[in-house]
Amino acid sequence: ASAAVSARDYEFSYTSSPFGFAVARKSTGETLFNTTVGRFVFADRFIQISARLVTDFVYGLGEHVQEVGDGDVTVSQRVNAVDGWRRVTLFSRDIFPENSSWNLYGVHPFFLGADSSGQFYGVFLKNSNAMDVQLQPLPAATYRTIGGILDFYFLMGPTPENVVQQYTELIGRPLPPYWALGFHLCRWGYNSSNATWDVVRRMREHGIPQDVQWNDIDYMHIHLDFTYNHTTYATLPLMVKDIHDHDQKYIMITDPGISNAQPTGSYPPYDRGAELGIFINVSQANQTPILGKVWPDITAFPDFTNPSSLVYWKEMLQAFHDQVPFD
Repeated sequence: ASAAVSARDYEFSYTSSPFGFAVARKSTGETLFNTTVGRFVFADRFIQISARLVTDFVYGLGEHVQEVGDGDVTVSQRVNAVDGWRRVTLFSRDIFPENSSWNLYGVHPFFLGADSSGQFYGVFLKNSNAMDVQLQPLPAATYRTIGGILDFYFLMGPTPENVVQQYTELIGRPLPPYWALGFHLCRWGYNSSNATWDVVRRMREHGIPQDVQWNDIDYMHIHLDFTYNHTTYATLPLMVKDIHDHDQKYIMITDPGISNAQPTGSYPPYDRGAELGIFINVSQANQTPILGKVWPDITAFPDFTNPSSLVYWKEMLQAFHDQVPFD
C-alpha cells in the first residue's frame, strides 16, 4: 500500500498453543477467517492451515472452469457445491479447459466473499508454490502448499469494488497501452503468415472491428524463441507492415524457455544467456542451468529476478524486432 491505513476495520487475534488466528470485522464483530478450527501443519515441503469462513460462497481461486446449471462456464467457486467438497488446485499449466476440475494458465490464490451484513472482503495468500485449496461445507477452506510461507492479506472492502481496488493496489496496477484494450484476434494453428493475413483482410472486408492480430508460436522456426519460419511465414514482415499501415497492432507469443540443444554458436539467445549467466541454476554453488522440456525440447529458463535477465531479454527482443516489427 502507498500509505498507512488511518482506520482499520478489522481485529486480529491469535492463540499460541495450539497456534491459530482469527480475523474479524471490527464494525460488526463478525469473524471472517478463523484458523483455530483445525490443526496447523508446518513441515518440510508441506504447509497446511484450515480456516472457518463466514460465507457459503467464495469467488476466485482461479484459474479454473466450473459447470453450473446449463453448463455455462463461470469463475465462481461455491463452498458447498455439488456434494459439499471441492478441491481447487493452483499450479499453472498449458492445457485446454475441457474438465471443470483442471487447473489452467493462471494462478490467483485470492477469493472474494460476503459476510452476513452484506459487506464484502477478500483473502489473498501471497505464495507462488503449488497448492491445493480444499473447500468444505462447514463452510471452511484448507490451504495446502509445498513451500514458501503463509503470507495472508485481508482486504476489508466493504464493497466488491473496494475489495478489487485494494487487491490491485496490493499486487500492482500495470497500465497497458490504450490499444491493448481493443479488439484482439488470436489462435493456435494459422500455420502460415498468408493464412493469418487472409483472416485480417476478411475482417476488414466484413467491417468487423479489429485492433490487434496475434500469432501463436507456430510462427517460430522449430519453436525457437526469437525466430520465425522463413518458409511458412516468409511474408510475415510484409503482413506486419500492412497491419501497421491500417493503424492496427501485431503481437507474437513468446515462451520464456530457451533451447540449449542447438549447435554451439548457432543460436544466439542461448549463447548470450549463458554468457550473461541469467539462467535459473541448480544452486548458488552449482551454476549449472536447470533444464526442462518445453516446445523446442530441452530448454533453460531465464531468472527474471536477476537484473541481467532484463538486459538480456531487451537485447533479444530488439534483435528480433529488427526482423519483425511487432508491437
